[in-house]
Amino acid sequence: MSSVNGQTFSDWEHIIVNDGSTDDSGEIISSMLEDPRVRLLSKPNGGVSRARNLGFEHSSAESEYVMFLDSDDRLDPTMLETMIDYLDRNPDVGLAYCGFVWIDESGRVFTDGAEARRLVPCLGLARELPTSARETPFVAVYAAGGLVPTMSTVFRRSAFMETGGFDETFGQGYEDSDVVLRACLRHRMHFVELRLYCYRRCSGQSSSDSERLGRQRGKLYAKWQSSLDFSESERELVRSAEDFRLGPFQAYQYLSSARKSWKDGKPSLAFGAVARAARRILRWRTCRLWARLALRRNSRWLVSSLSIGAIFYDLLRQT
Repeated sequence: MSSVNGQTFSDWEHIIVNDGSTDDSGEIISSMLEDPRVRLLSKPNGGVSRARNLGFEHSSAESEYVMFLDSDDRLDPTMLETMIDYLDRNPDVGLAYCGFVWIDESGRVFTDGAEARRLVPCLGLARELPTSARETPFVAVYAAGGLVPTMSTVFRRSAFMETGGFDETFGQGYEDSDVVLRACLRHRMHFVELRLYCYRRCSGQSSSDSERLGRQRGKLYAKWQSSLDFSESERELVRSAEDFRLGPFQAYQYLSSARKSWKDGKPSLAFGAVARAARRILRWRTCRLWARLALRRNSRWLVSSLSIGAIFYDLLRQT
């Protein structure tokens, strides 16, 4: 709360959702409600997505922008001023996000945040966008999955409303990526090259459970591949992004791992990663070739070609 109260931009509304806390958080917050800009909502525990949706439902319909702040994180004093000024000056942008730093349990900065690489298609492969590039296309967000932390993102209210809010049936982990994807599917998204958000790392956080997060990541892509509420152009954009993710994007990740292993003096691991990258690209190109050939032949040849292509596609997803 103090990081919000200390913002250089003062025209804000802060809605706090007490999601069934079992400590004295509600009482502590209640004692700090003298500021008319702050409101407290209390509800039985129902998960982070329901809490965020409830907060948004009770926000002023006159507000132009919305962002979500986790209770253990904090904002740089200039975050709201900087992000809102950027969106004001770029009315064609639907949402913008900034860099972040990690802070420990006592609030001390211990390292800069390592933003995920923004990779985009380039001549059948992948290339990384420089940090100075403002535009972050849908394909880069989709391929990386957790590329954009929702907490460091400011949405135009209209853009967030189009997403339908957080999916309360999805579970915790990548539920924020789902919202960002739905927003940038229809709106332009920009990156502001400043570290204005402080993300707290503590032992026992749900974000530290890599096995569960891996399952949630798979669930995210399964949802997007099976969704039926896309227009034809949106469906094609998702299909192209999935194609890029399965081929050039993952090959790039293997090559990045190879470079790191080589620098760390582990040549055998480096050569193994290069081999995996080569197999990934080979199978990806084979799938694309079968699809192109199938489109040029008769329907009988089309069926057999697609069957063979499906086998290669399954192999591609498993590597």
